[in-house]
Amino acid sequence: MGGKGEAARAAAHGLGPHFAGHRGRAPPPRGTRARGTRSSAAYPHPRSRRLKTGQTSRRGGSALSSASIKAVLFDLDDTLVVLDMDAFSAAYFQSLAARIAPLCPPEEFVPALQAGTQAMMSPDGSDPTNAATFERVFFSLVKRDPAPLRAAFDAFYREDFPRLARYSQADPVAGRLISLLKGRGYQLALATQPLLPKIAIVERLRWAAVDPAHFDLIACYEEMRSSKPHPVFFQQILERLGRAPAECLMVGDSPSTDLPAKRLGIKTFWVNRGRGEAPTEDPPDAQGTLQDLLMLVERGGLDDL
Repeated sequence: MGGKGEAARAAAHGLGPHFAGHRGRAPPPRGTRARGTRSSAAYPHPRSRRLKTGQTSRRGGSALSSASIKAVLFDLDDTLVVLDMDAFSAAYFQSLAARIAPLCPPEEFVPALQAGTQAMMSPDGSDPTNAATFERVFFSLVKRDPAPLRAAFDAFYREDFPRLARYSQADPVAGRLISLLKGRGYQLALATQPLLPKIAIVERLRWAAVDPAHFDLIACYEEMRSSKPHPVFFQQILERLGRAPAECLMVGDSPSTDLPAKRLGIKTFWVNRGRGEAPTEDPPDAQGTLQDLLMLVERGGLDDL
């Protein structure tokens, strides 16, 4: 997620900045390939670095070697699950505002929500968690008893948020891909924007038909202290996984928030949903659909990126 302009655009969609920076996207029909993607297995970007012949360190389900990719980081929205973001965001905000309204009127709640979320987009990671950052800013503006508002937020994510699943579309390959990687011994991290509580992120994994238990780490605002694309976010994930950048692959659809992981030495796979040209600022090591990535994993090709 990006800066103030993106937060304003999200607010204009009726959501507020918890989902700032997402583009309005309609899910593709079930079983179709996104326009603009290659039909062959994940192909390298023209500027990608290739390993020398014979360096592929693993085939099939054999053990991981010291030179191989050992952890795969996944974005969530429009990577594992596709959202109709305009419809989803409008419904999200309407439902959340209705839950909070008895405690805080929208004219006071919305600006505080926006300011708190904007603060979580800061690159410095100076607070211990994004949740601490959000509460510090949010409650300084609403000036109300935090306890009832916390309870209302919890009730919203527990009772109301799951109803928004109707605005989502699972990629039918996502669950198979995650299960395959887990079965072959890879560490898995859900490197989604950590601007929401874990309960909401786990719920969206269910919309993707992906088992949350497969992930060794789920980025959420209770545990992370920065957000994408800031280096602090990726560094914290590497530290928690105990991995060097060269041992990791970042998989995501966003050129602006996912592919900058490459600047730290993390390999990148761009999930091409057919909505634009291949990125050039941070060119991915490979690109394609989740089906392409699945085929790459099946033939043991991650170490060739």
